[in-house]
Parts: sequence; structure tokens; C-alpha cells
Amino acid sequence: MKSALKNLCLLTFIVLLIEGFNYRAAIAQSYPTKPIIVVLNSAPGSSADVVARLLSPILAKSLGQPVVLENHSGSGGSLGLSKVARSAKDGYTLGLTGPQLVIVPSLYKLPYDVVKDLTTISIVADTILVLVVNADLPVRNVDELVTVAKARENSKTLTFGSQGIGTVNHLSFEMFRSATNINVLHVPYKGSDGFTTALVSGEIDSGVLAVSQVLPWVKSGKLRILSIVSSERTKLLPDTPTMAELGYKDAQLNASLSFIAPTGTPREIIDRLNHEISNTLKMSEVQSVLNASGFIIGDGSNSAAADMKVKQDTKRIANVISRLKLKPE
Repeated sequence: MKSALKNLCLLTFIVLLIEGFNYRAAIAQSYPTKPIIVVLNSAPGSSADVVARLLSPILAKSLGQPVVLENHSGSGGSLGLSKVARSAKDGYTLGLTGPQLVIVPSLYKLPYDVVKDLTTISIVADTILVLVVNADLPVRNVDELVTVAKARENSKTLTFGSQGIGTVNHLSFEMFRSATNINVLHVPYKGSDGFTTALVSGEIDSGVLAVSQVLPWVKSGKLRILSIVSSERTKLLPDTPTMAELGYKDAQLNASLSFIAPTGTPREIIDRLNHEISNTLKMSEVQSVLNASGFIIGDGSNSAAADMKVKQDTKRIANVISRLKLKPE
């Protein structure tokens, strides 16, 4: 009797397992059946916005449904993340976010948990960040910048700019300052335009910016690139070393662009999206545009690996923000 009951329970479990598998497979096979909204937590013209407008028509074609972009910038990117975190867990509201994903949790008190309530689908690309100086500053490499900064500590302190406290260019320079033990004055601006203009005019001495933002000024002789802050070299600057190569591994920072979804979205939908995004990134025309625009293309890691990397980066940035005792503006 006990043996028969045990066999019945086992059979029931197997049937439920098969039915569950078939149900999940059916979800993945039928998805999507309506337009997909992709929330951008940055303004039009941002790196995430540029990449989204490149990928969305291709994804719409492969998924068989329109992909609609919505910009929800503000509060350091937390507004857009909030919209995604609070949306239905059905795969029809996604997000494409920049490095705010790993910065926001440590700067703002939020009504949701970025780490627990958001899942990374895929890391699409990294924006290539570079350390630059005004061309009038008499330095040609990172070591010379460190030497000049230390020599000026008791007179005219060197300055560096950013797009505001807690932004990726602020944090990346702070990490460089910490790694080199130099005294440099931070001058925050509101937005990239004011920051870039100040750097080009010589109002400030140095800063970290996306390579796409500085190349025109480098070619015109207004700015000079000293190093790549991101983890890899770029074909746009084949002779420019990374911070890690120069011995400043702790000053390295990747500004990743990631597709995200609310945690609890069916795994089959997450995997389907990851697959379609990975295929899109393998297209030669997409790679050509991203490379020329100063991006390091994602390696196509599965969603679990991508999510793990984002969580590791979040922890690392949290340590930096805590050490610097940063507060949002």
C-alpha cells in the first residue's frame, strides 16, 4: 500500500513537472503578442538612447512586435529604473539603462530594491571612457599628470569636472584620484555640455568622458587623451593604454549598457530576449556602428552571467561611494 502510494506521488510529480515545462515552453513560444516598451532612464541623445534606437527596429523584426522607446530621465536615473521595477512581470516592459543601474542603489533611498527587484537580461555594450586633459596642460601621460598634481598641492590645485556628484565620470575620476593619492578639486556641472565646454575652454584641467564625446576636440587640438578608463583598448585609439595596463587597476570602470526586466519575469521570456539581443549584437552592421561610435560590444553572456556581473559591479561601486561619503545633489 505504501509502495503504491509512493509510486502514485512520484507519477503525479512527474506529470506536474511535464505540464509545467509545457506551460513554460508555451509562454516562450507565444511571446510576444503585443508591443514591448523599453524604458530609457536617460535623456534623448545619451549613450543608452543611441544604442536603443539602433537595436530596437532590429529586435522588433526578430520578435514580430513593435519595440517602443520611452525616455524617463531624472533623479540620477532612478525614475526610469522605478518604472521598470514596478511594472508587470510579463516581458512587455523592459529597460535599457547605463551605469546608473549600479550607482543609484548606493546614492538614493528608493521605494524598491534595485538588486532584488530588477534582473539583467543582457549587457549590450560598454561605453569607452577616457581620461582627458585640456591641451594647454603640460602633461602627455598619466604619470606626468600625477607628478603635476602633486607638485601643485600647495599652490594652484588641479581641477577635474563631471556631470554631477555620483555620475560615472565623477566616480571614475574619484577612483583614479584614490589610486594615485593625488589632490584634485572636483567641479561638478549639470549635464555633459557644460562639463565639456569648461574642459575645452580650460576652465577646468581634466575629466573622464566617453571617447565619442572627446575625439572631435582631440582632433582639433583642444583636448588630449591620456588613458582608457574602461577595461579594454579600442581600435579608435590603438596606442592608448588602459588604466590597468599602467598599473592603476583600481581606477578602472566600465560604463555598461544593460537590458533589464522586473525580477519574476518568466525565465523562458528572459532567455528568449537574451537570445534575440545576442543575435542582434552579432550582426556585422550593428558591430560596425557600435565600434565606430566608441562602444565595447557585449560578449553575449547568458542572462544569469550578466546579472551576476551587474551585482558585482553594484557592490564595488557601493564601496567607492561609501568610502567617499558621497551624497546626491
